[in-house]
Amino acid sequence: MIRLEHLYSFIESNFDYLLAVTPDNRVLYANPLLHRLLSPGGELLEGALVEDILTPAAFESFQQAVARAAEGRRGTALLTPRSEPVNLVRLQSTRVESARGIVYLFIGTEARTGDEDAIRLADLEREIESRTRDLEDQHRRLGTIDACLAQTTKDWERSTARLETLFKAIPDDVALIDGDRNLIMTNRAGVGPGQKCFETFFGRDAPCDDCHLSKIVRSRAPTSTTIRFGDRYLQVHANPVFNQEHEVEAIVEFHRDITLEKSYEQQIRQADKLAALGQLVSGIGHEINNPNQFIRGNIKIVRQAMEDILPIVDAYYQAHPDLRIARLKYDFFRKHFMILVDDMAHGSERIKQIVDALRGFVRHDDGLLVDQVEINTLVEATTRLVENEVHKHAVICLDLGENIPRLTGNSQKIEQVLVNLLVNSGEAMDDDRRGRITLRTWSDGDNVVIQVEDNGRGMNEKTVNQIFDPFFTTKRGKGGTGLGLAISYRIITEHGGTISVSSTPGVGTTFTINLPVSPPRQ
Repeated sequence: MIRLEHLYSFIESNFDYLLAVTPDNRVLYANPLLHRLLSPGGELLEGALVEDILTPAAFESFQQAVARAAEGRRGTALLTPRSEPVNLVRLQSTRVESARGIVYLFIGTEARTGDEDAIRLADLEREIESRTRDLEDQHRRLGTIDACLAQTTKDWERSTARLETLFKAIPDDVALIDGDRNLIMTNRAGVGPGQKCFETFFGRDAPCDDCHLSKIVRSRAPTSTTIRFGDRYLQVHANPVFNQEHEVEAIVEFHRDITLEKSYEQQIRQADKLAALGQLVSGIGHEINNPNQFIRGNIKIVRQAMEDILPIVDAYYQAHPDLRIARLKYDFFRKHFMILVDDMAHGSERIKQIVDALRGFVRHDDGLLVDQVEINTLVEATTRLVENEVHKHAVICLDLGENIPRLTGNSQKIEQVLVNLLVNSGEAMDDDRRGRITLRTWSDGDNVVIQVEDNGRGMNEKTVNQIFDPFFTTKRGKGGTGLGLAISYRIITEHGGTISVSSTPGVGTTFTINLPVSPPRQ
């Protein structure tokens, strides 16, 4: 196609006047001489409608010349500007196909006859035809080159498609980020280029404090770190991308979710702590049991001795009514002393039960579901174990059913679930009042049901839906790990049972556990 700039230059070197008009009758170009003729005031003609420039009669002549040029014939237009009706110029019209589309050219000279203009215009058309043939030859050669380029483009597109498939198949988030922290490319679905990396991946309004781009620009070396984002842990690797001047112009970041690995690490650390606690509790339990055995044995002897001594002291009191023992009047002492002895005996027995429960809770367990569990006995032992912790927040009330069958399971794991539920219920109480926790048991056909109900703060629906997710916790600021209920859910599932929760904010929460009497085969 003809480039108009080259054609304008050629025409202006041979003619005085040149006007180029688009098919919608707008001025595309007017050479300086014609511009002064049609617009003496110097108004800009380019883009103006021809109808607004010429007189009505001149515009009609213009349209007739355009119509003839559109048919491939030569036309003549007598152009008279509205601003200077006395000025008149006679121009020949022709139609040209250019790189910008169809253009109508009006060409003429000063002080020449129409025939002379026609001759010159014919010469011009022949020149255009000659140049058009040359351009067509070049076009054919370019067509051959274009075919080669098209094949190369197809090969490149296939390679690009394979690369994109591999790129999107990477399970980790991968992003190519420029120096202004704009995403150039990423395999995350629904994310396009141009977005800020810190907005897309971390929901921030400003760059991250530990920005990898800033580090790499300074060090020019890859970086790697582990960050915590909400309840997730991400391992971030970043590598520099250098330009020809060996300057960092972009980075490639890989985001790998290692939350599961972190959970395993925390569980291992927790297991190590429990193992150490088990050894400690076992040793402390042994040390407590030894003196407690003396106390339990001696209390019995003291009671028997006092039963023999008190009648003698009673007789002495009859003769000495002002008798005092331990600075107490004898009648008050006599009334309460045996109660004190019984309280000491009960306290000693309670120490034994607590120590036994602690040792049972931390004893080595193979995880097999082979124990014959009496659920009421296990509930009572668990209550004693956590009473000191829960007593600060709530009172525990037991409503234990009768004739509950033994179930086959792992007593230590079930006890772990109950401890977790009771402690959580205690911590769910408001600080300004002491709450109430009710623990119920009953049998339902071939199932044993355990229910832990509290009148604490309760939970909204969103929290209830996430309560059994690993690492979800509402006590992050108090050291909560979010693993307790997730582990409890797994333990109940191992027993072939179910655990459900219902809660109302401001009213309380109820956990219900259903355990089959006979668990599934392992």
